[in-house]
Amino acid sequence: TCSPTSTAHTRSKLSEMLIFVASGVPEKCEDHALRLAQMAGEMIRVLSTIKLKDGSSPVMRLGIHTGRVVAGVVGLKMPRYHLFGETVTIAAKMESEGVPGLIQVSQETAKHLEPYYELEKRAETVKATRRVV
Repeated sequence: TCSPTSTAHTRSKLSEMLIFVASGVPEKCEDHALRLAQMAGEMIRVLSTIKLKDGSSPVMRLGIHTGRVVAGVVGLKMPRYHLFGETVTIAAKMESEGVPGLIQVSQETAKHLEPYYELEKRAETVKATRRVV
């Protein structure tokens, strides 16, 4: 089966956490984008049920990109499964420039999701590496 795998990394702010999730790794699956979109939607839904002390709900930015990656185990003392490549960079850019509470997807991922979801184009274009996504 093809199930999402994740690795959590903390950022400089204690209130933020970056969660990296990949689908179709190491075994390829055709519905990888749909699985990630469903998981992202569920994450947003669950967060909306949580109430902080001030009465608000926590929000998160989510970014999804579809493409090839190189994977391998890195480290001797604490080996970790790690993904590399432009796809990882673009997915991170989708998240970092996304709107809190929404799922931002690249054009490549949108091709996989359009049969299942009504997608809305953003006015802004995200530039990642040398190309526009």
